[in-house]
Amino acid sequence: MSRYQYQTIVNGSKSPITDKPPVNWIEIAEVIENRGGIAQMLRRLITEHDQDFIDCLTSTAGFIFLPAKNMIICDWELFAEIEVR
Repeated sequence: MSRYQYQTIVNGSKSPITDKPPVNWIEIAEVIENRGGIAQMLRRLITEHDQDFIDCLTSTAGFIFLPAKNMIICDWELFAEIEVR
C-alpha cells in the first residue's frame, strides 16, 4: 500500500505534514498573487518496502528505508508552486 504526505511552505513558513492535500491551496495562491511572495506545495510518497522499487532507483539519496516497518519514505517533491515578485 502506498500513500502521499503533503506540506506547504508559504514565504518560508512550513505547515504541519498531513496525509491530505491542503484544502486552502487556492486561498494561499490568491494571497500570493495579491501580495507577492512564494508558496510551494510539496508531497512525498510513503510505500511498502519493495526490492523491485529499490532496484529501479538510479540513486537512493533522500530516501528513508525503514525495514522494521516494511516502509520506504521517498524524498519531498515539488507538487505546485506560485511565485510573484
